[in-house]
Amino acid sequence: MGNTYDVWWKKGEETDDDMARDHQESWQRIIQMLDPVHIKGQTILDFGCNQGGFLRQLYQTHEFDKGVGIDLAYNSLEKANTLKEQLPLEYYLTDKPQTTGYKFDTAISTSVLYLIEDVPQHARDLKAVLKEKGVYYATFADHTNNPSRYFMKETIDKYGATPSQDHSLKHIVDSFVAEGFEVAVIKESVPDVINLTNYSDFYLSPNDYLRTLFEESFLIKATLKEGTK
Repeated sequence: MGNTYDVWWKKGEETDDDMARDHQESWQRIIQMLDPVHIKGQTILDFGCNQGGFLRQLYQTHEFDKGVGIDLAYNSLEKANTLKEQLPLEYYLTDKPQTTGYKFDTAISTSVLYLIEDVPQHARDLKAVLKEKGVYYATFADHTNNPSRYFMKETIDKYGATPSQDHSLKHIVDSFVAEGFEVAVIKESVPDVINLTNYSDFYLSPNDYLRTLFEESFLIKATLKEGTK
């Protein structure tokens, strides 16, 4: 298991609370892109769940049978457990889904792939816990050709508990194909109105931010091929 920490984001007064609030709109856009067949009545893994907000929001749209979140931020998981109320959710302090003891119909990660150091191992870990023909949905932005690439990395490395790994889409796709997944991408939807006020938090220019939204951001859909297990 990777090193645990209290919360992931520490920038001045900003914490994982702020991060959770900031992600709600993007989570809803992602939820609209998921095939309901892979969610309704299914057992779902949220890899890198933080405070559990995505699973709670997902359940409001498509009621699943069981949701399991894993993360390395112990204070954030405590908050997730407090907020789950009567929802069918469990949380584990780990980055190894095998330790939960569950087999999953669907796994999801949002804004996590770029933090995973060993993507081939990540693919093997998911292969181990997904049922045959199980699906992994993961958001990913390939900043390989973005002029703000290194500025973003420096910012994340400064304030995040785990460093940015600067992966390419090719590396992600090749890693999952090698483990028997069929890999497709869906272009992430873009908001009708884009607020540029705080672009400088992660980007050198508004253009670089827009480039990420319009050209570089995808929802990866990796399906475990039949007979691969």
